[in-house]
Amino acid sequence: MEPSENELIGAGSPRRRGRPRKDKRPCQIDGCRNVGSRYIEGRFVCETHRSQYRRSQPNVCSIPECSGTVRLGTKRKRRYCRSHEDHYLLDAPKRRDAALAEAARRIGIDNVGDIHCWMEVGEVGRADIGVDGLRWKLIRFLWTVFYGPHRGGLELHHVCGNGWCLNPSHCWPLTGPQNLEIEEHLNGYNGEEFLSRFAPITEEFDSWCRANGLDHGMIKEIDSGARRYIEAPVTR
Repeated sequence: MEPSENELIGAGSPRRRGRPRKDKRPCQIDGCRNVGSRYIEGRFVCETHRSQYRRSQPNVCSIPECSGTVRLGTKRKRRYCRSHEDHYLLDAPKRRDAALAEAARRIGIDNVGDIHCWMEVGEVGRADIGVDGLRWKLIRFLWTVFYGPHRGGLELHHVCGNGWCLNPSHCWPLTGPQNLEIEEHLNGYNGEEFLSRFAPITEEFDSWCRANGLDHGMIKEIDSGARRYIEAPVTR
């Protein structure tokens, strides 16, 4: 008996859309039966052996999926690259907060110019501060706490044009060549005008300034509603 038309419709096996699935490959470590996930030094390994490999590398950042070179916490169990330097501070919150209190005491001048550059009284040069056994440039420490880290290879450029300024809202991460290009053409550079319109202020930074009697230069604008906070980066 010949099959009916209805029986013929859909009689064949369904077609798979896209590329056919590949068979799962096992981990190439001897004796391991787990499914491999990625290559490490030419061998296809599972997540367990990938983690073991990462822990054995003293110069690789401890953040999962990050292969950055360690710059902070070289003597700690958890070590971080420049792009995750905020985690170094998060690991020691009490010492970080103590350093913040010290920074507030050391900033004795907060009204330099119309945009409120901050300076340390009695000091010449770029101030630094000790935090949990590590020396930080004070401006980088404040930037990391209130604005988060930036990727390696970037420098904090002082938009205000004052290289000794300690107000983190006056800084922006740029590449070294970009920073140098701006510094070589300061005669036609008006950072004060830019900051008077666009200085980024996070709510946490604003609260810290008010609690310590510091003026970041945008308090009146925030109180009047002319300026909104920017979103703080997610660091956890």
